[in-house]
Amino acid sequence: MGDLFVRPHSARMETQDVPEVFEMPQLGPNEESPVALADMVLTALLAREAGVLHAEHHDSEVSVGWFIAPLDWRGEQTDAPVAVSPSRGAFRSVLARFGHHYMGGQLYHGYALRFLRQRGRVHRCHIYMSNAGQSGFWIEIYAARMAEPGAAPNGGAGASSGNSGATKGPPSVS
Repeated sequence: MGDLFVRPHSARMETQDVPEVFEMPQLGPNEESPVALADMVLTALLAREAGVLHAEHHDSEVSVGWFIAPLDWRGEQTDAPVAVSPSRGAFRSVLARFGHHYMGGQLYHGYALRFLRQRGRVHRCHIYMSNAGQSGFWIEIYAARMAEPGAAPNGGAGASSGNSGATKGPPSVS
């Protein structure tokens, strides 16, 4: 796969800061925090050089596990989840948080390219999500750490795509 570092992006695309969250806040039995859960799973992803954060609701299961895999991941996940949404409703709330905050208001499905920063490190993230009955309830975020400032430029990054539908598939990360 080559170098895991992606070349720096141009100043045309804004870098978005992600708050560090290492554990869920103490909540009551019927309370949930989609904001904290979204930031917690992103914290786990952005601590790596590269990886895929993924989660999908299956009708046969009540809860939904959030997993991180290598960039070349395909198929089933065998590791323990980094987080668990207790129900489909709670999972959909977290998907809506991703859609609103990290995907420019795409609450139900779509794609977004974002540069996310945490602890001074920037990752190029391709976010694919579906939060609609017809196409299911799932999310995949492909992230690769950017090269440090001062590295050779790549001629600029592409602009964010709008809502292009919810088609699964890995992006090409160079």
